Amino acid sequence: MLTWVGSLFDYYFHLGRVELVRECLPVLRRLLEFFARHEAVNRLIGGFEGFWVFLDWAPVRKDDYSATLNLAYLQALRWATALFDVAGDAEGAARSRTSAKALAESIDTHFWDAAGKVWRDGFDPARNAPVEEVSQHANALAILLDLHPEAHAKIARDVLLKPAQARRSKVVTATPFYYAFVLEAMVKAGLRDEAVGVIRDRWGAAFLDRGMVTFGEHWEPTGSLCHAWSASPLYHLSQQVLGVTPITFGWRQVRVAPTLAKLEFAKGVVPSPLGPVRVEWEKGGEDQLAVRLDVPDGMEVQFVSPLGGARTLEAGAHEFHT
Repeated sequence: MLTWVGSLFDYYFHLGRVELVRECLPVLRRLLEFFARHEAVNRLIGGFEGFWVFLDWAPVRKDDYSATLNLAYLQALRWATALFDVAGDAEGAARSRTSAKALAESIDTHFWDAAGKVWRDGFDPARNAPVEEVSQHANALAILLDLHPEAHAKIARDVLLKPAQARRSKVVTATPFYYAFVLEAMVKAGLRDEAVGVIRDRWGAAFLDRGMVTFGEHWEPTGSLCHAWSASPLYHLSQQVLGVTPITFGWRQVRVAPTLAKLEFAKGVVPSPLGPVRVEWEKGGEDQLAVRLDVPDGMEVQFVSPLGGARTLEAGAHEFHT
């Protein structure tokens, strides 16, 4: 239910169309009313006995003091605020914004470990203290929500990257489904090459090395062997290796900033509402590229080289060296 709010936001972000958002506002309001009824006095949500609370197949906490669940709720409230804003519902936007602010403060109080500079996975009301468990799930969401940004670099390396590279870890690690958020958080914290390396190692060992041509539900060959929720590398690789990321609604402005990630060349096509964005680059020297780029009509591209040099490109075909 919370992810649906994100799907609606993604629809608006990528297409820039508000008609479907307005059509879905009654459902969005009822959904938020449902979760508001499950808020405790501390604004955290719980009391979902009889419901299937799915966060991931990993043993992440799902009880009334679940950090991951409440961070997902905060994420949905922020998405909802943006959706109410674009749909012209000032009252709905103000209500969601107020709820999100109060929830963020409660999340900080109950789950942030100031000494360890990490987010704990839950809270023990009997001890009036956070639990010992730490998960990739809660910490990835906290990075994506810009909570305690001063700790992002440490969290990304210690909680997201190192457990992803290890055979065993004390950190609760994600299944392929939740790695969509883990990888996004790593990128946000500046670990772009490392995120591509995790894709290469994790998906390579789990699927490619077994001769699979589909994405499995789990890292081991159990459950469904063709599962869409494990396919996030398809867009992560487009965003990182090809470097294509929209920066405004409807893809009117797009950033193309390839990361080399130990590759000599890359070539691909990224679909957009304005047409395909074709990117091809080949390494010509240390962090220098020969680039071919096709920009569809109506789009402006800011190309950023691995060394940080930038140029603005209008619609059309472009060839250049960085």
